[in-house]
Amino acid sequence: MLNHLTAMTLLLLGASVIGYLFSALKETMDFKRAVVRFKSRKVTQSVIDQYDVKIFKLGGKRVNIGDEVKIVLDNEEQLKGFVLGAKKKLNALAVITELDEIVELNIRQIRKLRIVTKYGRLF
Repeated sequence: MLNHLTAMTLLLLGASVIGYLFSALKETMDFKRAVVRFKSRKVTQSVIDQYDVKIFKLGGKRVNIGDEVKIVLDNEEQLKGFVLGAKKKLNALAVITELDEIVELNIRQIRKLRIVTKYGRLF
């Protein structure tokens, strides 16, 4: 009985690792083709096309569209979401939050930016 349980556990672990690898490889291939997928109903290609900068440096960190970030603002408010892009003329960064809201932040409002995960990276 214990051998069957161990075998089943190892099988499920192997399946989940393989699934994760395929998912990460798909993201990597999409990123190389300049395609980013968001799990949101509000984000369409026309919304993404509004933002003219897709890869930029902010606070010495290279930020790409699709990266998951955690932002601390000047008023101690915290945001967590995915980068949609930036508007160069307005110095604004667009983030889609976990609540499916699109938020445009002025760069001067951001006190601290931390990249949680990079889009298209395996580890």
